[in-house]
Amino acid sequence: MKCLRQYERIKLKHYKLEQNTEFLRICLIYNVLPKFIRYKPYNTRFKRTRKYQELGRSMLYNIYTEQLKRLKKLNNDVTENGSCIKNIVSYPIMTEIVIYIDKLIHKEKEIIHDRHNRKFQALNIPVNQAEESLLSKGWKYAINLNKFNNLNLKVDIEYMYYFMDKNLLLKNTDNANKVKAALDDFGSKLKKKVDEDIPNLSSEELNAISTLLNEYSLVISKVDKGNVVVVMNKSDYLFKANEILNDKRAFKNLTII
Repeated sequence: MKCLRQYERIKLKHYKLEQNTEFLRICLIYNVLPKFIRYKPYNTRFKRTRKYQELGRSMLYNIYTEQLKRLKKLNNDVTENGSCIKNIVSYPIMTEIVIYIDKLIHKEKEIIHDRHNRKFQALNIPVNQAEESLLSKGWKYAINLNKFNNLNLKVDIEYMYYFMDKNLLLKNTDNANKVKAALDDFGSKLKKKVDEDIPNLSSEELNAISTLLNEYSLVISKVDKGNVVVVMNKSDYLFKANEILNDKRAFKNLTII
């Protein structure tokens, strides 16, 4: 019983922390400062400066990274506790436990979402459903790189150095060492930049990408002008396309010989 209560407590704590981290991520993406970050400077004019915004953003980013570390640790605790309970109870009981905890999380989810929606409205951040939010970003929206293959980069850098050396672009040893050091430094800096980058899509929006890719009943396209995404039922799309193509005044059948 004690193990179950601990698992329940950790799961709820994990969910709350996950939602709080997501709130901070959105604040960073939209470059807004929540109330708990804002502070009253001695000079009121300083509040209108760029330095004030940068300082606040730096504080927010530090909190965000700390939350991510806590979330990772808590995720391990959830896995360990879940494994512990699975070893103690039977499968049917474990299923009931999961359903019970899911109900608690769902109840907590409604409370947190309502609270965060009020915060977003106060901060003038648009809030939409995952798929709507994803599509509303526009056709030219670029998704941040989530995974970084350091090995591939090292191979590319080594090949670049080999190519330069082979074509006698490195005239002496001193230059060769400098170029090699610069290339290695570039690789390290790029990896650090990617690791520190804030994802510009939430986990729900990333899942929405897979959902939309596998939704064959929809046609997702762009308009002729602008950066707008259009979503149509495939049946409506085909009907409209056939209607246009069947217009004898605009099109005619060609016989291929």
